[in-house]
Amino acid sequence: GIYSSPTFVRENRPTDVCINGMFLNVAAYFRVTGKRLRELADLLLASRMGDFGWNCEQWRGATHSSTHTTISVLEGLTEFAGADSEYRAKDVAEAIDKGAGFLLEHELYKSDRTGETIDERFLMLSYPCRWRYDILRALDWFARAGRPCDPRMGPALEILARKRKADG
Repeated sequence: GIYSSPTFVRENRPTDVCINGMFLNVAAYFRVTGKRLRELADLLLASRMGDFGWNCEQWRGATHSSTHTTISVLEGLTEFAGADSEYRAKDVAEAIDKGAGFLLEHELYKSDRTGETIDERFLMLSYPCRWRYDILRALDWFARAGRPCDPRMGPALEILARKRKADG
């Protein structure tokens, strides 16, 4: 294959896992299929880190997954599973499940080491989100992916409820 090693270098240049996840999401949404898209899914599946998430800085030595990158890849793989449901279905489903678990371990916004908010911007609701992660984007993905509600979503749901305006 064109991907030479677990450092995810293509043609001697590192690839950006976050952008690849976003590209897979858009291409699969429009039902693009074929060898190249499958290779991209393969790359994303192979780039999953030991904590079951993803990080675009892995090739630079990052050892912990990023919520920004993980949500982008989850969105991409979820859309890919709908567009090309036969290709590596078990692997894709497992990666989605484990990636969801990574976000849930962080209660969608907390450090798994300190329990503190990772980044206050995760609690801001932005549109369009582009590559940035926030709790609404994560909750939206869980809902669109048909994932069941989990008690670890509770703190994020409480924050979201407090942000609701008086008119609902």
